[in-house]
Amino acid sequence: MQRDFQENRPRTYIALQKLVIAMSKVVSSQGKRTWLGRDKGVAALQNFFERLSEALTAMMLEGLILPGDDDITAQDALLCELSDFEQAHPNWQDAYRFFDFFIDVDDDTFDSQAVISRARRF
Repeated sequence: MQRDFQENRPRTYIALQKLVIAMSKVVSSQGKRTWLGRDKGVAALQNFFERLSEALTAMMLEGLILPGDDDITAQDALLCELSDFEQAHPNWQDAYRFFDFFIDVDDDTFDSQAVISRARRF
């Protein structure tokens, strides 16, 4: 599974590696502060948004998302790719749970469609 993913969608695979690590850092830095009092969660969220944008761009470059696709389609495609990535790398459960929380329509903490709309560079 992992080899197939790497060979057929190399840009997406690398971008998802970085995205999953960023999601994991969002979870682990929640409620933590630096010695100077800065909230580590803010920096982790900013990194997550950057990695999300990179993942969407990689998917577009590999034809998994088309420039004319709406944000819901892009979100569904990203969820499908993350699902495949999870099968290849099941040990990042905190990151995958964060993404489920991120796209949860019943929780208004994040407006995932608006975030994805801003993250798309095309």
